[in-house]
Amino acid sequence: MNHLLSAALIIAGLAIPQVSNAQFSEENKVKSQAFKHLDFGVTAGTTGIGFDLATPICNFAQVRAGFSYMPKIKPTMHFGVQVGDDPATSQSKFDKMSGMLESFIGHDVDNQIDMIGEPIFYNLSLMVDFFPLRNKNWHVTAGFHYGPSIAKAYNTTEDMPSLLAVDMYNKMYDFFAEEKYLDEPILGEDNYIDPEIGDAMRDKFIAYGRMGIRLGEYSHDITDEEGNVIHKAGDPYVMVPDENSMAKAKLKVNNFKPYLGFGYNGRLFKNNDRYKIGFDCGAMFWGGEPSVITHDGTDLVKDVDNVRGKVGDYVDVAKKFKVFPVINLRISKRLF
Repeated sequence: MNHLLSAALIIAGLAIPQVSNAQFSEENKVKSQAFKHLDFGVTAGTTGIGFDLATPICNFAQVRAGFSYMPKIKPTMHFGVQVGDDPATSQSKFDKMSGMLESFIGHDVDNQIDMIGEPIFYNLSLMVDFFPLRNKNWHVTAGFHYGPSIAKAYNTTEDMPSLLAVDMYNKMYDFFAEEKYLDEPILGEDNYIDPEIGDAMRDKFIAYGRMGIRLGEYSHDITDEEGNVIHKAGDPYVMVPDENSMAKAKLKVNNFKPYLGFGYNGRLFKNNDRYKIGFDCGAMFWGGEPSVITHDGTDLVKDVDNVRGKVGDYVDVAKKFKVFPVINLRISKRLF
């Protein structure tokens, strides 16, 4: 019995170093693959143009860190100025009101406002490529992009006088419709409007309505902070200029956008491993529907139906795409 126990201990003692050496050798093999070289890549595709750096972290995966941005292509969108809630009578009302406003400010008031769309789509990215095949050409990728809102729109400089006129008209509308002329002087102290003249102006402004850019109809009741309904579902949404007589909107998504995809990377030149060409194809998840927020806080995606014009086309596209398709071409060079 003692002889058997001694033999077992000898066999175990011989086996333990062999297992440890195998594990140590495998760990050294994996570590020897990590950060052994660095690739510089240039990319172009649906995320814009950019660059990245890639290095292996083990014998079956590499990490890529990069930056991309969308060139500033600026399409123009057109909107009509409306007076009151009825489009059928808006033009005749506008013609009368624009003549009055032109006499005040000395500028022709245009019934069409142009807005410029501008992408602000740029992202930092961190990706991990996994190579399931022995040749390491095909890869599966997981990671994320991080960047701000993806586009904005603002009125052209040429339309600022028209927006200023719209703002002036609405201030006059509020002055008479809210009967401020009874308590507030104009053009200095003690210069009050005769109440009968003020009442006549009030009736005229109320009959005409406010002036603004009609974009669509509210899709649901809009309430204030106290829960009071200020716009009912189906009421027209008419955007008016902000305090600086500007019209603005911004297309917003989550800053943090996870990514899943796959790709291929092979030699650019025969028998040369320093230059490679490939592609990435996948989906950037931006957290549901994007939001198109105007300067007054209205979300054209969630709060407004039947959005008109070119913006309406963009809003319809935003509602359909819960993710952003990514197709990028990549050319890289081995630095070391």
